[in-house]
Amino acid sequence: MSNAARVRWRVVLVGILVLLRGSFSLAQTAQSVPPIGVPVLSLFGPADTPANVNWNDPRPVEVGVKFQSTALGKVIGVRFYKGPSNTGPHVGSLWSAQGALLGQATFTDETGSGWQEVDLDKPVLLAPGAVYIASYHTNGFYAATNGYFSSAHINGPLSAPANEGSAGGNGVYSYGPGNSFPSAVFYATNYWIDIAFVLSTASLFDPSDTPANVTWDDPMPAELGVRFQSSVAGFATGVRFYKGPQNVGNHVGNLWSSDGTLLASANFTGETETGWQVAPFTNPVPIAPDTIYVVSYHTDGFYSADPGYFTSDHSNGPLLAPASGGNGVYARGTTSSFPSATFGATNYWVDLIFTLQLPGGP
Repeated sequence: MSNAARVRWRVVLVGILVLLRGSFSLAQTAQSVPPIGVPVLSLFGPADTPANVNWNDPRPVEVGVKFQSTALGKVIGVRFYKGPSNTGPHVGSLWSAQGALLGQATFTDETGSGWQEVDLDKPVLLAPGAVYIASYHTNGFYAATNGYFSSAHINGPLSAPANEGSAGGNGVYSYGPGNSFPSAVFYATNYWIDIAFVLSTASLFDPSDTPANVTWDDPMPAELGVRFQSSVAGFATGVRFYKGPQNVGNHVGNLWSSDGTLLASANFTGETETGWQVAPFTNPVPIAPDTIYVVSYHTDGFYSADPGYFTSDHSNGPLLAPASGGNGVYARGTTSSFPSATFGATNYWVDLIFTLQLPGGP
């Protein structure tokens, strides 16, 4: 099974990181950016199935898997493989390595067999490198494969440590009539529990950031942009801009190198009348650290604009829109072109979607 086959896609609301002056906080806001297509990662793919789907054990038990991620991201759900004798109800849980319950949800609308999935009551942000446990409670006759975790199982940024590794054994369980923290191990058994995981993203502006001047009185078409850089390597996966009610017409988002090389373009579709709009790139673009890029969009006029905004640097986590060198850039014309002119340090409310790591990354 290739890594590519284990990547699913879902339209989700990806939370902006809560950011502390130059560092990341493992908290998140209640708000979210507009929906974009992001990959949903798991340890196992839909075609991965156990050889023994109904282990001959009729006792109720919590069964789980230890896992960790090399990338910053969130667990949005729990999955398990169900055999026809594994009747419910089933409750999925996410735990810290110390046994703190981080999230929980009851499976509904299950099929007779196969992979089942439930969204947690709220996404849980993971610390890269930390060990967590995903589990579910069953009344018995669960799927099981002895010896599976005699070696580590790895898929992209996600891994389930080997049974003899520093995580202290894998394939965990706890007998009892209700949910409890599973910590016992038995022959490195895979009980076929999994997670739904999305990588975290960042932007220059939070969803609550809005322009003072939603509609600037300028009917002329223009390419409007912002110069930015990142303190860490990552990928630009899309363009955002804030739209006022008079900013009508076709809008095209673009990403440029500092010398004017076009790196990616995307058409905005399904726009709302006002507010933040998002256009994902077909292919993510690598962003080198401490390197200037320009993200822009083309408009027919009556765009959002706040003069004087970039008289000082604007930063949000790893992303920075510098004041030095001039920021808030534009180019006049009926089609997209590299914006390099500046006027009054104006913020035209253009932004990017920045992903810290992609599937299959180190």
